[in-house]
Amino acid sequence: MRASVCRVRRASIDYVPLRSSEPSHAPAFIPNYLAEPDDVRAMIQGVRQIRKILSSQPIASGVVEEIAPGPQAQTDEQLLEFMEKEGNCAFHLAGTCKMGRDSMAVVDGRLRVVGVDRLLVLDASIMPQVTAGNTNAPSTIIGEKGSDMIRQDAMPCRPVPTNLRCDGAPDLRCTAVAWLARCLINSNLIPLVGDSAAAKIP
Repeated sequence: MRASVCRVRRASIDYVPLRSSEPSHAPAFIPNYLAEPDDVRAMIQGVRQIRKILSSQPIASGVVEEIAPGPQAQTDEQLLEFMEKEGNCAFHLAGTCKMGRDSMAVVDGRLRVVGVDRLLVLDASIMPQVTAGNTNAPSTIIGEKGSDMIRQDAMPCRPVPTNLRCDGAPDLRCTAVAWLARCLINSNLIPLVGDSAAAKIP
């Protein structure tokens, strides 16, 4: 079996700085794991707690041996060395585009990137603080809520004007494509689908 320790609300802060002003350059990733003593203490305590649970019955009856970090790792220093070599992020990254109103916020309350028009972020990166549980459900809700906001903020379609004529220039409010289409219909080059193929549109 496999058991692991993960400190969700860690004190160590990671960051993703830009490498340059060139958009094609990938940003840097500084995870900064175990940089704070409180995180080290909590993780070591977690490993010891897992060992305690797995050594109690009835679970202990199904355990043959501990493979990693192994029974030889007993001191705090040995456990920390193992975590530094084998530790990982668990693939639940979040919080790189924080939502908020402070100077560190990347997106506002409607998920719009501050200072950039028509750009939104709709995923776990907007979380100011990662959830204590799995990030799948919150990410789905962010996407659903974000899509609602996109629909609410969308510009309404402009109606196609009806005051078009083919014997002169179109009304300035009309688009060239709409004007051309209506001229073709009135010239019977495009048959109307519906009441009459010979119908005219004034």
